[in-house]
Amino acid sequence: MTAAKQEDLDRVRDLLAKQGNTEARQIFASLLVSREVYLKNKAADYYNSNRQRALLMKQNFAVPFSQAMQSGSAPPKVLFKFGGLHMFRGMNPLHSSELGNLAGEFAEAHGLKSVHILIFGVKGQQARFAGIGRPSEPSSFDNTAEKDSDFPFLKPLFENQVAGSWTIYDLRALRTSFAKFGKLDPEFERIIFGYDFIALVPDATPSHDAE
Repeated sequence: MTAAKQEDLDRVRDLLAKQGNTEARQIFASLLVSREVYLKNKAADYYNSNRQRALLMKQNFAVPFSQAMQSGSAPPKVLFKFGGLHMFRGMNPLHSSELGNLAGEFAEAHGLKSVHILIFGVKGQQARFAGIGRPSEPSSFDNTAEKDSDFPFLKPLFENQVAGSWTIYDLRALRTSFAKFGKLDPEFERIIFGYDFIALVPDATPSHDAE
């Protein structure tokens, strides 16, 4: 993805343009865009890396979805399963409008509904990104620990969860009278309006990389 020489990739691209079929050219073009995304990330150009990745994800969804719409009288139902940063309505914490925002806006424009659910581990282990080309590594976390947590603004939810069980909060109920809560952490506000429900998992276990 990132170690290949640009001239080698250009040679393959040109060869596919002459001899490859449409699918092969599209797949290789996606690889080249993904390479650009990761190279920007390696160069600490995080904003532009995330924005380019978001656009690629939207385009990869929009084409087959448009084709599916043409084959029926109503838009097909779609289930998305992505990392939490990708499914926000509006701007996510990385200051990027992602696939979740596209889904929400499309639904509203067509008189439909979208439901956004954030599944959130409170404590336990998770698979962390270990570098490009490397398998994810399990690591322990505790989002209730004030010193180590990346989500201290969710403390009110942690303190009111059902002991030893999953807890689901309906965030929609917090919106209509939002002003009465006074000043809240901006990131908590972003979650209240970016997601409809948040499900807290008290003791999470790590996922596994797809083979």
